[in-house]
Amino acid sequence: MKSLAISTALSLILVACGSNEHNTDQNLDVHKILNDITILEKSDAQNPIVDFQQVAKNQADKSLKFNKNNIGKVLFDARDFSHCIITVDDHTILSITDFEDCQQSGSWGVCMPMANGYIKKGELIRKSDYLNNLIGTPDMQVRRAFLFK
Repeated sequence: MKSLAISTALSLILVACGSNEHNTDQNLDVHKILNDITILEKSDAQNPIVDFQQVAKNQADKSLKFNKNNIGKVLFDARDFSHCIITVDDHTILSITDFEDCQQSGSWGVCMPMANGYIKKGELIRKSDYLNNLIGTPDMQVRRAFLFK
């Protein structure tokens, strides 16, 4: 009897965990986020930035990791796309808003465009600034650009 109760409880936990992962993919509409990044504020996900990254890997027309050595090329190539979303690890998500309005960055060595989005510090904190001021200085964090036509 005891083993039946334990196996039933484990089955329920596995089904619940599996359905949560599936619902994340269904509930996250990347194209709505591209048009209005503030939708992330309404997400009930524990970390909507991670959820976005998981779904965007499959939906983006191009996804590129970048660092100090290739950021100039990534930003140049991004101009050919309608939307460029930048993420830093699991704590920052930004949308490039204006490639023409840029600020030269000493640490990155390129002109960094305007962006807006969120930095997660417990809760999502809305930010709008030049990209270099939002993604920090070059280091070992994983920075990725998701490009959409």
